[in-house]
Amino acid sequence: MVLFRLVTFDVTGTLLKFRMSPGEKYAEVAANFGLKVEPRVLTNNFRTHFRDMCRRHPNFGHTTGLGWKKWWTSVVVETFSSSEKQKINEHVLKTIAETLIEDYKSCDCWVVTDGSVSALSRFKESGMHLGVVSNFDSRLENVLESTDLIKYFDFVLGSYAVGHEKPSARIFNSALQSIPGAVQPNQALHVGNDPVLDFQGARNAGWNAVLVREAKEHKVRTNVDIYKLYLICSVGYGGEMWALRKTKKSDGAMWDVAVAKGSKDKLDWQCEK
Repeated sequence: MVLFRLVTFDVTGTLLKFRMSPGEKYAEVAANFGLKVEPRVLTNNFRTHFRDMCRRHPNFGHTTGLGWKKWWTSVVVETFSSSEKQKINEHVLKTIAETLIEDYKSCDCWVVTDGSVSALSRFKESGMHLGVVSNFDSRLENVLESTDLIKYFDFVLGSYAVGHEKPSARIFNSALQSIPGAVQPNQALHVGNDPVLDFQGARNAGWNAVLVREAKEHKVRTNVDIYKLYLICSVGYGGEMWALRKTKKSDGAMWDVAVAKGSKDKLDWQCEK
């Protein structure tokens, strides 16, 4: 059985998700400026330009010195410019960008994933240190405050502030140094939804790691108390299904990582790691 001193969480796609797609939100804001743009087209172009900016100016522009605000302004401007045949007024585009940058600080654009609050509460009650390790710009704490999640965490590490993105081991090493006492990598667990950034990144840093999907995506019948937010599907472990399980200890309830053999539909708990 593995007990942890530190558990960190990714944000986007793990604890939080978009209230609406980027295309829908962009179209909504554009409509306030008299522009009618198809949300589906905006979403596709957003993805294209987001990936392009990540390649040309990694870590929201921190690596190249562009800065995160100019980074996002460029994403917004290019998204709209490639979505409309007619040229849009430059001042209007920049105003739309400023509006979106501000809106994405708040819960108007974000919603807490099902089960996150109850899961974080249980972890907090267990006495573990909790933190955030996320590829995010300087608005990260604003977002967590707006969604009322920040109260659960001992520290919040965004890649822009740290200067290093997942999957770099440097951001995970920074997390180990963010709580009192010497925490070893094998005493830490990272929870996230990206196989490369979260799972492989944490494992390469010597951490324990789990890859998550929302429970509604994987309905599991089992007679043990599973961490209800997620069924955790690891990669690189022979197809085994992983889940966080609560175990009774003399000093109270603790969480460990347990290995379950079987399919998504029915798990047969055989061993623990």
